[in-house]
Amino acid sequence: MADIDPYAQLAGTMRTPRSVSIVDQVAEAQRVAESIARSNPLYNAKIDGGLMVWRGNYAGSGGISDSLLWIGGFAPNDGSKGIPQRGFALTRDDPNHGWALYMFDPQGESRSGTDPLRQRIFMRDADNRTILSEAKGGGVAFPVGQIPLYSSNLGFQAVRTDSGTGMKNLPLPPGTVQGGLNNYFKGRGPMTGHHLHVNGYAWSSGGATFQVRMRASFGDNDPDFVSSFVTIGAGATVPFSWDTDFAGQDKIGKMVDVTIEAQVTAGTAEWCTIFPQWCYSYGEW
Repeated sequence: MADIDPYAQLAGTMRTPRSVSIVDQVAEAQRVAESIARSNPLYNAKIDGGLMVWRGNYAGSGGISDSLLWIGGFAPNDGSKGIPQRGFALTRDDPNHGWALYMFDPQGESRSGTDPLRQRIFMRDADNRTILSEAKGGGVAFPVGQIPLYSSNLGFQAVRTDSGTGMKNLPLPPGTVQGGLNNYFKGRGPMTGHHLHVNGYAWSSGGATFQVRMRASFGDNDPDFVSSFVTIGAGATVPFSWDTDFAGQDKIGKMVDVTIEAQVTAGTAEWCTIFPQWCYSYGEW
């Protein structure tokens, strides 16, 4: 509503100054009241059990998904209190009106007093696809931290001969295992969650049995983690996999050096080979 001009009624008839009247007082009171109404009523305010909604240009009939900004109650309820948890959702003010950033605990009601609410941050792109998801135990569940592995035994290597009576040099494919425990693949990457996953395949060309294991180093004088050996029998093809949980060890946010080690333990063969497939860190959804 526009401000009332107490002199508008006099326009065109007189311009002579006059004393303040009741009309002036009413007009000033209305101007002050409207000025207060236009100011932010939440300035320095605290709302107990309340809700704040900021409508966008594309907002619909109501609710979280139709609000540009929603701060208030979320389902599922807070299991330890039996009431809706408090969180926020920021949506995109466009025709899709998808959630862009939001914070709540999707487990909520399934928790108890001994398993308190743990709210997480989620982010989606304009097509409503997840681009970031905080993990239940800290770090991120998505995207995972990819750790590329490279061969550390390229070139000519000394290996057992078929007869087992001597040694000879051969040009070998990456990951070929020789006698004695050695490093065959290495990689370095971020710990985006407290899980570290490594898997792949190993096989022997014939009569040799050999073993494979993983080593993870975090620096900062942290002790290395060394997995147990996976044994590959003579002539066998064996998948190997380690999924190691470092929960409670403060590994999230650190860089990890991953090494795959192997050794021939029995028999003779021209070569044995390791083929890693995946190496990454992650947090639980």
